[in-house]
Amino acid sequence: MNALKIAASEAVRDCFFNSREIVPLDQTDFTDVAVAVLSIDDLAAGSLDAIKRTGFDIPIFLVARKGGSNRSLEVYKQLQDVILQVNGVFDVSSNNAQYYGNQLETAAKAYEESLLPPFF
Repeated sequence: MNALKIAASEAVRDCFFNSREIVPLDQTDFTDVAVAVLSIDDLAAGSLDAIKRTGFDIPIFLVARKGGSNRSLEVYKQLQDVILQVNGVFDVSSNNAQYYGNQLETAAKAYEESLLPPFF
């Protein structure tokens, strides 16, 4: 089985290091994706709902950046609801790109293993 990809918007790609192929959120149907990384703006654009509607149970990580658009402030207010729907939150203000990449890889491998029948 080929390794599945990471779906991420351009705005969050610099917060993690990973050797998997990265596809833009708006250019995938999530059938070839093992994990998704969203920004606050992606939440406001409805990306989380779109991923949840697929029913694939893809692990989702959220990137929290200081600053951002006014629209992002609205999403921050609703973060209590959103936080229960994601697998983790990355803090861009820290210098943990390698660590976050490892978290993505661990989640991606677990997702891939859940797709395979037990005899593989």
